[in-house]
Amino acid sequence: MPEPSPACIPYTPPGTHCYPKAFYSIREAAQLLHLSPQTVRAMVRQGQLRALSIQSYKRINYRIPVAELIRAITPL
Repeated sequence: MPEPSPACIPYTPPGTHCYPKAFYSIREAAQLLHLSPQTVRAMVRQGQLRALSIQSYKRINYRIPVAELIRAITPL
């Protein structure tokens, strides 16, 4: 199987594969949910959204799985 092209957007040449993202950053999730990044961080801290924490030199970065974003936007 061919390697995915690094920047699948805005143009993917014919014959290349573009794989969907499995995880989104706080900023990307906030844009998709139409919320502020601070609100999304608060949702993660409160347990409303599950996320992976990635610690790197005095910072904690979160990655939110696509399934969590789908769960957040799907009405009950």
